[in-house]
Amino acid sequence: MMTAAGKTGWRGDRVAVLALAVLLLAVPSARAEWSPGNGEYLFPVQMPEAEACRIAEEKAKQAALIRVLGERLAVDDIEVCQEKAEDASCALGRLVWAASEGEVRALRDLRSATTATPAPGIRQCRVSLEADVVRWRGEPDPAFQFALILNQTAFRVGEAMNITVEPGQPMHLAVFQWLPYERRDRQVQRLFPNAMDANDRITGRATIPSTDGARRYSLDMEFPKAGQAHAPLVSEYLLAVGSRKPIPFRDSYGLEEFKALLLEIPRSEARLVRKGYAIVRPQ
Repeated sequence: MMTAAGKTGWRGDRVAVLALAVLLLAVPSARAEWSPGNGEYLFPVQMPEAEACRIAEEKAKQAALIRVLGERLAVDDIEVCQEKAEDASCALGRLVWAASEGEVRALRDLRSATTATPAPGIRQCRVSLEADVVRWRGEPDPAFQFALILNQTAFRVGEAMNITVEPGQPMHLAVFQWLPYERRDRQVQRLFPNAMDANDRITGRATIPSTDGARRYSLDMEFPKAGQAHAPLVSEYLLAVGSRKPIPFRDSYGLEEFKALLLEIPRSEARLVRKGYAIVRPQ
């Protein structure tokens, strides 16, 4: 996670971070169908069983999506994830935001089982389910897009994140963070705009914090208090929403609530960009 650390002694509320591929901004009216899916996840005994089964469940959801949508899925891996396979937050993040053509609205017949494996200290969680997969109509505007660039992909505690935005067209921008270790009703929290950087209108290359905002705050990294005890790092994500019109976003959302809100926005009216990074556990 990161905190907005004030340059004059102010310290804002903790701003949760994000760990996940590209989520669809879509027209909500669509055809739905039930699709079966299976997923499994191998995990060390140090990892909580519930966390491992949650990843297996996301794999089962993705399998159900693929059955309906085909292989048209987009995944934006963090470079660090490819080096640290034991990072469960990275694995979960890749799955939660994997679907680019639809979404799972409901589940039924959800079953899970955890068993030992021949490998010492390794267990396996298997999940089976049926998912109500919704396919959305409508096409995004390829001319309405932007790039989100971070100053680095892996941070140590206390290092500051700087975000550069390069829009193809003028737009209103909101940047959120997703922190899977935060409680469920506030896993998605708004990072920008904020009280010290209130102008969300982006007309050209811009930075967060802005030039004026950087005199008042910085985005300093903290390792999540509820992070994995065995993990050398945790993977987190930013979600940036560019829109043609201003959207009155709240300060925080539950993850599923946030997804549902985005799906109400026509695909031609907004663009979502996801960017991942990692925070290294302090020694």
